[in-house]
Amino acid sequence: MASAALYGSIRQGDPLRIPRIKVLSYRALPDARHDAFNLYGVIDAIEEKVPQLPANVRVVSLSCGPPGPIDAKLTPSRFTYAIDRLHYEHGTLFIVAAGNWGHKAEDLRRLQAPADSVNNLSVGAYTVDPTTARKRIANYSCPGPGRDGGAVKPDVLQNGGDVTVPFYALDLVHGMVQGTCGTSLAGPRVAALAAELFARSPQRLSAEACRALFIHSTIPIPECDGEHGWGILPGSVDEIISCEANRVSVLYEGKLTPRTHWKLPFLLPAKFNPNGMVELSWTIVFAPETNQASPPEYTLGGIVAQLRPHEDIYSFYVPQKKGDPPNKKQERLTLNVVKDAARKAALIKAGWKQSILPTPDAQAGRLEQVLRAEEAKWDTVVRKTVYKRAEGIQCPCLTLSFFGRGSWAKLSPVPPQARYAAVLTVHAKKYKGNLYSEVVNVYTKLMPIQLRNQIQISV
Repeated sequence: MASAALYGSIRQGDPLRIPRIKVLSYRALPDARHDAFNLYGVIDAIEEKVPQLPANVRVVSLSCGPPGPIDAKLTPSRFTYAIDRLHYEHGTLFIVAAGNWGHKAEDLRRLQAPADSVNNLSVGAYTVDPTTARKRIANYSCPGPGRDGGAVKPDVLQNGGDVTVPFYALDLVHGMVQGTCGTSLAGPRVAALAAELFARSPQRLSAEACRALFIHSTIPIPECDGEHGWGILPGSVDEIISCEANRVSVLYEGKLTPRTHWKLPFLLPAKFNPNGMVELSWTIVFAPETNQASPPEYTLGGIVAQLRPHEDIYSFYVPQKKGDPPNKKQERLTLNVVKDAARKAALIKAGWKQSILPTPDAQAGRLEQVLRAEEAKWDTVVRKTVYKRAEGIQCPCLTLSFFGRGSWAKLSPVPPQARYAAVLTVHAKKYKGNLYSEVVNVYTKLMPIQLRNQIQISV
């Protein structure tokens, strides 16, 4: 694990490169009374050591767990719950290997704990076809889905090698480089990238910002059909955070409390003319408290994100009157309040009401099971991409509605909080100017993530 984090896969014959991070390694010795199956001794050690880690150690790489696939209908393992709770309380980011049972029978190959953690990143493995150089999912990499609250698992894929194209790592016991493979090698590579991102950023990024940037930057491959995460994570921090002349991303961070609503704008220059279709994409991650006793309601917070693409388009409706049946269908119209100002005035005079916010891109008020399936309402990761014509967007924004359940649904003097981060991207392939430079010039308070070259950080 340490070799994979420090050097990646070592090319035979090449000198070892200077590591970009430092590794602080802890070893939990086997305990015959507790570690035979559930690894309780290991969990005890992690719960003891993580709160005592130095302030500059913000990433923990785990390549172990109790054997066997997860069962989302059963109570999460103590290992899973422990690292979800430690992350919520201390902000430590755990990078967890997905497991190496992907080649086993269908009832055994699923993701292994604690990779079903909903507040952290789990990592599957890809390998490279030696004849075509095409990246594909390694046959041993455990697939998802995860549990309620983290259905898309593992989160990302990284190189783990295989028997034909091994991952070469240092074997300090025998003093040589050995070819091997496994998600336990892919995980430390992602952990190293996370540590490097934290260290090279002048601003103190949160673990949620790291998760959002990583997931948002993934490159999907055909095999990522919902069972192998969002895609392949790029191999360098510069690739993960880079913007282009026609593609600009904005990172938002903060804290959410239940029954609150937030507005996050997609930043565009004035009189934006994309000369074609515009791609709007977003990735939102947040870290709520979890409830181990209720598998179907493991996460105590949920988000509904709605795209409002045009600031001048509002909904108008006839308010219900006293005595109307509760199931009476409400009359609704959608108008551009600038172009259709006269009609707006006539509707208001006739007793119609205007919506408070611009009209969302998709209909609201859908059934709970639809929200779960399509919008991942109770999942800690929400990711989506839509395409719009130029005339269909004007000062687009994303609105977040944050809900609580269980103990988080109750009113309290000090409401619970969940850290969140959101990455919003505008991609206009045919834009003739420099979209990134123009946005930075218009929004002068933006803080570009300008990475330092020299770093000192520990995993």
